[in-house]
Amino acid sequence: MNHYFLDSWTIIHQIGALMLRAGLNLAYVNELIFLFPCALLVCAYATVIYCFSGQYWLSLFAAPLYYLTNPLAKFFASPDYATLGLIWDQASDHTYGSWAHVGAVWVIGCVAAGRNALAGFSALILIAVHPVLGVYMVALLATALFVARFLFGANVSGFAKGAVWGAGIVILSFAAYLETRPGVSGTIDYAAFAAYMDSWDTHRSHAITADLALRIGVAAVIAVAMLSMFLIFARPRSNAALLTAGVVLLAVIASTIAYFAEHLVPHLLPEIVLRAAPGRLLNVQAFLSTPMALGLALYAIGQAARDWRIAAVRLAGRAVPIVIALGVAVDLAGHILSRRHLISDDARAVTALVRGPARDDAPFWSRVRTIGATGLVLTSRSAARPALYYGHLPVALNVGAIDFIAYLPQNAGPVARIIEDGYGVSFSHPPPEFRHAGALPPDGGRAYWAQLSPDGWCRISHDLDVGAVVAPNDWSVSLPRLASGAEFTMYKIACD
Repeated sequence: MNHYFLDSWTIIHQIGALMLRAGLNLAYVNELIFLFPCALLVCAYATVIYCFSGQYWLSLFAAPLYYLTNPLAKFFASPDYATLGLIWDQASDHTYGSWAHVGAVWVIGCVAAGRNALAGFSALILIAVHPVLGVYMVALLATALFVARFLFGANVSGFAKGAVWGAGIVILSFAAYLETRPGVSGTIDYAAFAAYMDSWDTHRSHAITADLALRIGVAAVIAVAMLSMFLIFARPRSNAALLTAGVVLLAVIASTIAYFAEHLVPHLLPEIVLRAAPGRLLNVQAFLSTPMALGLALYAIGQAARDWRIAAVRLAGRAVPIVIALGVAVDLAGHILSRRHLISDDARAVTALVRGPARDDAPFWSRVRTIGATGLVLTSRSAARPALYYGHLPVALNVGAIDFIAYLPQNAGPVARIIEDGYGVSFSHPPPEFRHAGALPPDGGRAYWAQLSPDGWCRISHDLDVGAVVAPNDWSVSLPRLASGAEFTMYKIACD
């Protein structure tokens, strides 16, 4: 895993390291990294709704409600990439995806709030958080500002100042990355990389269907029509509303073109674009869909009431927020009822990651931290993250997430060797049920480990520099035990 973490450039790692270096408890750092984007998302929703509606209290009420459920998102969401961080019951420990999505929405929220300098600053900082979404948002923002300035005469002052400060931090972050990154990167094993893209990759393996094309196309046409009508007909409108509508309009157009290009004419796109999974860009408007729809609807009703001065229109203006709130509440209730068991499981999993191991397992991980195992540690899929977080072990590979290979192709060779030698799975020809999952299944390696003799474990130890194994208690591993807990057991590979 050191190849992955040390080769990855993200300011999230750097900030987390600084907080740990400052003496903060690991659980508190986890909690901050998990909760901070949630707060940013709610704030962005509130500013977007207020930007168009001008209704302060409604915006404050609707923003957290749309974090609980976002009913329009499913019509805009990418089929290729999960909407990580979208709503509360889909909380994920996939930090990059969640922070990237939230960061993009936050940039647009800053534009909606009229905080131009903060928007420019945040767009540049997003490059250091997630380079793909960061570059995308900078390009969107720059294009929108150019068009708004020269076609609509909009005031775009402040963005450049914020962008300069953001660029300074990005440069500093990248310099720190280069300085602290040891020389772990090797040459690319192109055969292993091709095998990963062909057999394991998950984000770029989804086929486009007629239903998906229709859903994405219709959603894009409706969004473009509504935003274009606002830009053409809305009077009066604030500078912030003009810029926000422009950025979202460009996002819808650019991401829809990128999605269809990726699936229909991939041979025309550069390899680096395909590796960036452009289909994921649809998720930016998916996050914003319901807040934008509410804001635009309230603006349209308000303008009709001003222009027509009809009592029925004014009554509709008061009734629409109530009807929308009731509809969202009904949607939320149905969502909770249909997913109550999954929500409970997700909540327990996230709580465990944030707060620490369960009380029954705490002595086990405490013991593991003091053992001082030499060499790398092989783990089952379920044990990988706990071994990292609570055991502070040098895990050879988190087999529950190997999708980083597309971005760091120099890791394809080492990962292939660990998958084949350590888990007994062919990397170039995995079983059909393993294909395009971006991970081993929960029982991946279980049968292979059960049939390994001590000599077989010694061969793995020699080939992969592995000195210990962590597996669930119900797995069969023919090695001496170092420690046992309520859920996992740690074994030592003892060789002469």
